[in-house]
Amino acid sequence: MKFALFQPTTQKPFWWRSLIITLILCFVLPAVSSAQLAKIAFESKRDGNWEIYVMDADGKNLVNLTKNGAKDLGAAWSPDGTKIAFVSTRDGNWAVHVMDADGNNPVNLTQNGATDRTPSWSPDRTKIAFWSNRDGNEEIYVMDADGNNPVRLTNNPADDDRPDWCCPVPFAVSPKGKLATTWGRIKGNF
Repeated sequence: MKFALFQPTTQKPFWWRSLIITLILCFVLPAVSSAQLAKIAFESKRDGNWEIYVMDADGKNLVNLTKNGAKDLGAAWSPDGTKIAFVSTRDGNWAVHVMDADGNNPVNLTQNGATDRTPSWSPDRTKIAFWSNRDGNEEIYVMDADGNNPVRLTNNPADDDRPDWCCPVPFAVSPKGKLATTWGRIKGNF
């Protein structure tokens, strides 16, 4: 009796795909604590002005991440969960900022006199889309995740706003190798 996985075939063998998925499920994913995967970022005015908060998925361990007198809104998690993009008036106008997931190291990415709002991370974490009125009306822009190389994507007399990236990358591993995601389906002879 021959096993199906080892029968000669003109198709590529399926067993290596199963091995990769098994390794990810057994060794990579357990390295990420459930607390890291179960956080919710939101905005609230509970302390007198708009701030970005994070809490566990059960509502416990509430933390104010932004803690300043400016308005901070629109939290958007990076795909690997290490950063949060948001908008703030802390520098005088609405600008896109990024901070570490624990609230440390906030950086203004769009330092100009215009209004820049609603950041959205690319699935591979290398870009951030946002809208801006820097050219006279609201248009969609994309920039590198560090704020460099902003490019206007739309040019329309009507306002364009609230960009949102679609769809995860087929397979990604975080820079520290602690989180892996996969998307799609496996083809093969089962």
